Amino acid sequence: MILTVAFYSTPEGKSIVEEGVAPTVEVHAKSQDPDASTDTEEPPPLGPGQLPTSDDPVYNKALELPVGSQLKPN
Repeated sequence: MILTVAFYSTPEGKSIVEEGVAPTVEVHAKSQDPDASTDTEEPPPLGPGQLPTSDDPVYNKALELPVGSQLKPN
């Protein structure tokens, strides 16, 4: 029998399982109009091969970030 144990940690030695990982860049959902009706349903999650729409804030933020850039943590 082979027993393996994985311990995932950040470069600083903090446990990812116990402490999690803070995002480098925070992206907030679209602001909602407080007067708008709350009866609208959230769109379903994207499936394999589907692309996000142009009004997706996470997608748009990812396009703004240069590839391989060195970002400073928040």
